[in-house]
Amino acid sequence: MSKKNPARYLALLLVFLTLLSLGGCAGSTVRPSSNANEVVATAGETDILYDEYYYLAMSRLRELKEAYKDEPLSEEALRAEVEAFLQENLLNKSHALIEIGLSYGIDIEKGEIAENVQAHMDGILADTFAGDRDAYVESLNANYLTDRYVRTVVAVENYLSVEIIKAMLEKGELDDSDEAALNFLRGEDFIRVRQVVIKEQIIGGKTIMSMEQAKAKAEKLRESVVTATDREDAMRTAIQSSLDVTDTTGDGIYFARGEMEESFEQAAFSLAEYDVSEVLAVDGGYCFVMRLPKSEDYLLKNLENLKGKTYYIVLNEKVQAKLAAMKLEMTSFGKSLDPLDPEPIDAAGGEGIVAVIVCVSILLPVIAGVFVVRVLLLRRNVKKGVLPKQRKKTKKG
Repeated sequence: MSKKNPARYLALLLVFLTLLSLGGCAGSTVRPSSNANEVVATAGETDILYDEYYYLAMSRLRELKEAYKDEPLSEEALRAEVEAFLQENLLNKSHALIEIGLSYGIDIEKGEIAENVQAHMDGILADTFAGDRDAYVESLNANYLTDRYVRTVVAVENYLSVEIIKAMLEKGELDDSDEAALNFLRGEDFIRVRQVVIKEQIIGGKTIMSMEQAKAKAEKLRESVVTATDREDAMRTAIQSSLDVTDTTGDGIYFARGEMEESFEQAAFSLAEYDVSEVLAVDGGYCFVMRLPKSEDYLLKNLENLKGKTYYIVLNEKVQAKLAAMKLEMTSFGKSLDPLDPEPIDAAGGEGIVAVIVCVSILLPVIAGVFVVRVLLLRRNVKKGVLPKQRKKTKKG
């Protein structure tokens, strides 16, 4: 029976640990082709990557082609539209918020936020794609997205603001007293409205209500409210035809300046009490709003929940100031891009290369470890007077 070789078993153990580490990393992220990580622009300390440019350009291009399918825009007009859209949207509040987070030591790619994002993404993979990673990748490609960009949006939209507000409270930068909250809630930067939303409806490929019909219905309902003797009662009746899902309690929508889309906000804040806005375009349809007086009873009963809104207003002011101070500078690579023909990104195109790099980076230490062990064992044997066996030479002929 041959003796056990410690070096051999150590090598097998290291290889086994290597396979475990590779298996543990599988599926945690989807790595795109390398062009996704090219820097197209900078703003302050922020690098804006190609995957964000690609998503904005391609999404806007698809939107314009759909909107003007009956009378297509010329190539020159199309390029001008997309370029203007990119200049307006490449630098946005998310970038300012990320920079503010970093100033408080909050990195969306580390710590609790990163863990929450991973759990969020695991939920998306399980609930939306039934755990099918290939289907997720297919969806990313179909929507011009990368996993990194999706994770950034999830982090910023769901977790970053909360962590920054916590940090601001810890540093005493926010007044968390009831008195301060009520002063704000009773002021002119916080209002109450009701809204009627009429949207395009397509069921089973059949158009139940077109955008034109939705607009016409919204205008008709608005007219019925404006001409009514009791506008508030007429508004309640109109809401029965609405697809609004934001007013879940029936108390109306309470919101602070800076929370809503700019056009919606401007319309709402410009109204006197019981006045009605014009019909406004919203995502997938049209709406109009009526401004109402705030209920003191509602404010007092919901003070703890509403207090959070006061924090977000302070944070939003900080974000606006940061954004105003950031200047978008296109890199030479960014300037060379054609917004009508950007190089495609493969959402999972970098996984093969990364796998090779990971394997090499892990296997090299394994091989080196095996070599060191064998050298140490050889030295020990030499000290004991045990020399390695020599191969016997065979005589020819």
